[in-house]
Amino acid sequence: MTVDAFTHYIDTLSREYEFVDEKEAHSLLTSAGSSRRACWVTFDDGYLDNLRFAAPVLERFGVRPTLFMTTRAMGGGWWPPVDCWYAWLRAAESEAIEVTHGGLTERWDLSTDTGRQRAVVGDLKARYIESSDSDRASFLSALARAISHEEHTSPPRFLGEDELVELSSRGWFVGPHGHEHRLLTRATPAALRTELLTSHQALDALPLKHRSRWFAYPDGRFDEASMSLVSSTFAPLGYVGALTIAGRDASLGDHVWALPRHIAGVPM
Repeated sequence: MTVDAFTHYIDTLSREYEFVDEKEAHSLLTSAGSSRRACWVTFDDGYLDNLRFAAPVLERFGVRPTLFMTTRAMGGGWWPPVDCWYAWLRAAESEAIEVTHGGLTERWDLSTDTGRQRAVVGDLKARYIESSDSDRASFLSALARAISHEEHTSPPRFLGEDELVELSSRGWFVGPHGHEHRLLTRATPAALRTELLTSHQALDALPLKHRSRWFAYPDGRFDEASMSLVSSTFAPLGYVGALTIAGRDASLGDHVWALPRHIAGVPM
């Protein structure tokens, strides 16, 4: 998404909704009788572009978003496997793509929200994330062939600790998105708990002015078991809920530990 497109998107939202921060969002979602059309802006993963490009635009509109950080990426030199996938998608030279690997075929129309969402949260990418390093390389080769782009593609840069602190000083809330962006639905209870607590502790060690008390499921994926462990791990630490991806508005009837979000401008 370009800066101009992002600015237009936020401007459009400002005409239809009242921007709220995460505390106001929680109040609205747990209080009956509100008819406000509110929008809470969130970002996942923790790209440096959030500071360089998104922050100045959001400040113009008075938006106080929440950023969910993949904490192992803070130190640099390591990228979540998911971001190697996104890097190849951004290099796509065609909007209509068919990818086949390991007997699974997916077709994506990157000109549509549904097509982009399938490329980002579909079964093919889930298999890629869950595979070994060598298997991931073959997945990426298949994706490179499908998008007609064989040149090396580098993942994006992530925010460092100082940059996260700066964003927080500018009104952004910062919360955990897992330590290594693992799919929690496939993790053992012990591994899942380690993933959660490591990300929490990494952020608690920073002098953040606005510390989020929400969690965002990596890839938006959860099931009853992982949601139960997330809530039982985080609620005693003062967290109030968790966000998933469902492509619809959140409402009073939604479970606060599985709150739906829209994907707006997936990383293409």
